[in-house]
Amino acid sequence: MREALDKDRFGPWALVTGASFGIGKEFARQIAASGINAVLVARREALLAELGRVISKEFDVQYRTLAMDLSKEGFIAGLADATDDIDIGLVVSNAGTPNPGEFLKLDRELLQATLRLNTMAHLDISHHFGAKLAKRRRGGLILIGSVGAEIGVPFLANDGGAKAYIHSLGEALHYEFKPLSVYVNGCSLLTRLGADVTGTHLACARAAALHANAHKPKGAVMKMNGNTILVTGGTSGIGLELARELEKLGNVVIVTGRNAEKLAKVQKENPGLKTFRSDVSEVKEIEALHAALSRDFPELNVIVNNAGTMRTINLHKEGESLEELTREIEINLMGPIRMVTKFLPSLKKRPHAAIVNVSSGLAFVPLPTAPIYCSTKAALHSYTLSLRVQLKNTNVKVFEIAPPATETELLSGASEPEDLKGVSVMKTDQMVRESLRGLERDRLEIRPGQSNQLRFMNRVAPDFILGQLSKPVDRMLRQP
Repeated sequence: MREALDKDRFGPWALVTGASFGIGKEFARQIAASGINAVLVARREALLAELGRVISKEFDVQYRTLAMDLSKEGFIAGLADATDDIDIGLVVSNAGTPNPGEFLKLDRELLQATLRLNTMAHLDISHHFGAKLAKRRRGGLILIGSVGAEIGVPFLANDGGAKAYIHSLGEALHYEFKPLSVYVNGCSLLTRLGADVTGTHLACARAAALHANAHKPKGAVMKMNGNTILVTGGTSGIGLELARELEKLGNVVIVTGRNAEKLAKVQKENPGLKTFRSDVSEVKEIEALHAALSRDFPELNVIVNNAGTMRTINLHKEGESLEELTREIEINLMGPIRMVTKFLPSLKKRPHAAIVNVSSGLAFVPLPTAPIYCSTKAALHSYTLSLRVQLKNTNVKVFEIAPPATETELLSGASEPEDLKGVSVMKTDQMVRESLRGLERDRLEIRPGQSNQLRFMNRVAPDFILGQLSKPVDRMLRQP
């Protein structure tokens, strides 16, 4: 059995409820195989003690057994007291029991007790240990559900309803806890009572527990100083604020832009920044930029693809040139792709390197009044995912920053005040601070502010959130 878990992130202790047999027992074995100590919780002390002796002997780990009934109100106080002296980095909330049968023939008190175990126990454990994991800023929480959460199952009506709660809880906490560097995963299993779980279910256990590691970039965490960084579109807004803050951290920062006057102003107001006039929509200018930086800044190891433009476009309108219609594609999508292609060979030679693609929260849900812009950002998001996978065995980390609506020239030029009703517009400096914190923590997909909500809502209520963002269309269509 190979080591699977990062002990620094998920250790030194893990807690597994329902650990006396089946799925919980296999989780405990997998965790112990990674050299992580285990707190084993279930009702049957003898079975827990036997499991503890086995994993201690086989994997040389410590263990602690806690015999308790999690269906009893107030159990969490005893569990908290019994674990307060150890540092728990991974919690597997697995305890649960099915009560199959015709709903009307099952005892109501039994149904209520089952519901407490299958829902309230997960809630109490998630709340108590979630707070501790959030405080330590790393770790994982795995909630074990069932395929009964996805569809109603006759003769398991109460059990399926409880598992649906666990599924929904896990989905929501995944997004709430992610900025805290705490990974939440749900595992929907289909099992036979007494069945062996070392096959498919072992794979599910490993997949859930390894979610963070599977997406963790190779090498050390992002180095935030001593870099040579190129920021495209750095004459205003997010690009300029990023450049200023990165330079303050002790990096050499070069900014590019199309407008020579704006570049001169940036240079005058920020003498620590280097400037270079370049248009990412022009292939020849990218080649000239690469040649100049290879000569003048051979240590270049980070590229921030930030240059972008956003236009409100009425697709009914006739007469606009095809070239102008697709200009956003050239800048927002083709620009980053060409920049990466040109600079990647030299980045791969650096001991530490990174590519940061700036997309948008609108990559996840489009704003229909800006159809081309949103399409480019969705495509850039997809490209970034593929790029990250292809570079997984190199020293080049691939990040994505997906800003929400931010106080920039780009936003003010592409929207009307009435279009922003109900939108929480983020200040540029706040957005950049959150983005830099994400880079520092190696968060590969950084979604500040309402971008995280857009991603979540597109998963749980896609038609609703698209409808909300479609409201400005009527105003646009009324215009001559």
